[in-house]
Amino acid sequence: IEGCEYSFELIGQKAGETIEFKPNILIESFKTVHRVSSQGYIVKLRKKKLRAEFEKLHPEEIIELRRKGVEVENIFWDPVFAFTGDTQIEFLDVSPQAAKSKVLMMEVTYYDSKKSVASAREWGHIHLDELIPRLDSIGAEKILLIHTSRRHTRKEVLEILAKRIPEKHRERVSLF
Repeated sequence: IEGCEYSFELIGQKAGETIEFKPNILIESFKTVHRVSSQGYIVKLRKKKLRAEFEKLHPEEIIELRRKGVEVENIFWDPVFAFTGDTQIEFLDVSPQAAKSKVLMMEVTYYDSKKSVASAREWGHIHLDELIPRLDSIGAEKILLIHTSRRHTRKEVLEILAKRIPEKHRERVSLF
């Protein structure tokens, strides 16, 4: 349609593997729980933090230590975004690192009695009734809900979330 060609390289990734997307960006896959083999992904950014023993030094002293080859920083990988795809709530138990990302994009397919928790589980999905008791243990700053069943309108889901999500979590939980 646009009259141009795109060049892509598709790279397979098994659960537990990490791919260096860029020198400061990793994509790590994690196991999820579904009726068929499934996995999610975490994007991690490379960060540096000044080691505690050097925090009280003046910047000139830190620069001098660097010139001498002293490692003044710790390097760590900060999980910034996780995506689950289809899964059951047990992905939190199987791959708890996903819940530690700044943003967790996760499926919640059913929101009310139109489908029971048992029905959601039978098809490998999550019901809102399973997420609510887990909100305190999810460390993500933002939880974006995806994969809503067509049985629910967006308006219905927003109303349900407004009523059912505990007030202390309302700012964190959103329908994507």
